[in-house]
Amino acid sequence: MPELPDLTVYVEHLNERLVGSELAKVHLASPFLLRTVTPTLDELHGHKLMSCSRLAKQIVFELGPSCSLNKVRKRVSLRLLASRADLDALNPGGIEVLDASRAAFTTQLGTTHHTLKRALTDQRIFAGIGNAYSDEILLAARLSPFKQAAKLKPEEADRLYEACQNVLREWVDILRAKTGAKFPTKVTAFHEEMAAHGKYKVPCPVCAAPIQRIVYAENEANYCSKCQTEGRLLADRSLSRLLKDSWPKKLEDLENL
Repeated sequence: MPELPDLTVYVEHLNERLVGSELAKVHLASPFLLRTVTPTLDELHGHKLMSCSRLAKQIVFELGPSCSLNKVRKRVSLRLLASRADLDALNPGGIEVLDASRAAFTTQLGTTHHTLKRALTDQRIFAGIGNAYSDEILLAARLSPFKQAAKLKPEEADRLYEACQNVLREWVDILRAKTGAKFPTKVTAFHEEMAAHGKYKVPCPVCAAPIQRIVYAENEANYCSKCQTEGRLLADRSLSRLLKDSWPKKLEDLENL
């Protein structure tokens, strides 16, 4: 699922190529893609594309004076909306990290009882960040993905804020440079330049310890035990129940095995 840096670049290219164009026809590859019934697809024909923008992890196509075409996560789904008010109703409410002050960011962290991993990826708390870039942010901030967001010390919250700003801006620049004048066509959560996400067992670029992984549901958390968890290995619930006392608690114990 594309996240803030990827979507930023997509929106830039869409605006450059499509704004001012007239919508001639909409072809649905699957009837299950469309999640709304009003307005109809036929009502969009002939409208010009006014702008493209990002709403959390959604791309919004604004057509004409009153019609909006909104792409919303359900892996892929489509919603046709008749007004800006309808669009606002789809906003999950998370703040835009790159626009947030340090104080607003810290206040937002204090409103949740989630772990840092979950808080960063919850679109009701922070907009646009997903599984991939949360791994990169937490490594840069040297914080455990399972640390409670509301219990961060002031200096830890500062590190997390700076990491969000630096990582997201850096990746927007990286993706712009990689894409160049071409339209970005490959959607992936894994990039060779990433430090943690998708780098299981690869040496951490900071300390050279192997990156560790926790798999849960459809997602995974990648982290460096030396940089982020004081050498402790994290285990998901199912693995902990399976191995019980045999689960290695430190990186050294895992290496000995």
